[in-house]
Amino acid sequence: MGFHQPLWLLTLLAVVPVALLLVWAIRRRNRQAVRFAAADMLDGLVPKAGARKWIPPAGLIGALVLAAVAAAGPYMTTTQPKEQATIVLAIDVSNSMMAKDVSPDRITAAKQAASDLIKGVPDQMKVGVVAFAGTAQVLTVPTRDHERALNAVGTLRLQNETAIGEGVEAGLDALKAASGDTGSEQGESADPADHSQAIVLLSDGQTTAGIPSQTAAAHAKQAGIPVFTVAFGTDHGQVILDGQVIPVQVDEDELRAIAQTTGGEAFRASDAGSLDRIFSSIGSRLGTEVVQQDLWVLFAVLSGLALVAAIVLSIWWFGRLA
Repeated sequence: MGFHQPLWLLTLLAVVPVALLLVWAIRRRNRQAVRFAAADMLDGLVPKAGARKWIPPAGLIGALVLAAVAAAGPYMTTTQPKEQATIVLAIDVSNSMMAKDVSPDRITAAKQAASDLIKGVPDQMKVGVVAFAGTAQVLTVPTRDHERALNAVGTLRLQNETAIGEGVEAGLDALKAASGDTGSEQGESADPADHSQAIVLLSDGQTTAGIPSQTAAAHAKQAGIPVFTVAFGTDHGQVILDGQVIPVQVDEDELRAIAQTTGGEAFRASDAGSLDRIFSSIGSRLGTEVVQQDLWVLFAVLSGLALVAAIVLSIWWFGRLA
């Protein structure tokens, strides 16, 4: 819990002397009654209320405390699904993804992590899928039909070359298609400024074809679309092509530069477990938002109830404001 005006909490310091004053006044009243009353009148002047005599003053003190907290503007933060959010998964399907340094292999682990991400995002989030190797292809534009996105992930097939820049450009095209006024279910998104849009790009290599990745990153920055990059694989990955053993190492610097240019974030996953955690974290961040819920009305009402209860109980039990 936080406070909009925390300085008001300093008024709580005044509660201590008020509480001490009430205690002193009650004890003084009882001592005076005992001193001046005859023994047969004592029970009438000083009712044997026991602990009850302290309840009304405690209610008054509680009302003051709650009022001070209400004046400080208390609030609590919670997370809730975004009403409008759109992401595109851009997945590298170059031949290097057949490397088995990640169990059972990179592409299988990537498919599983992508599927888990899609299953875990809020129902109202739109998800699109792009595959890129030497070229890039939009497998499905962002849609709330998550089953369609899952089916698209299942169709991923390995190809030659790696065109990371083309993957970013295809992701931008998919977002534009989802934001267009096409009248279809997939085109029902509002203007990008009205909600969150992002590209989540996974690659295990470096650009060998297509436009430079920084050119595509500049386009994404201009469009206001952050690109979250995931460098996938270990430093010991290798594949066998045409009988030759070819090392396949991820270019973290290239992916990090894309993320920095677009305002996204760069991650590194060296195994299936870490990839799944990263995807889950990204999906949660993009699919939910932190909101503040003001609580001052609640504390103000409780303060009023405590004050009324103190007054009513005092009059009921003692016939006066104790």
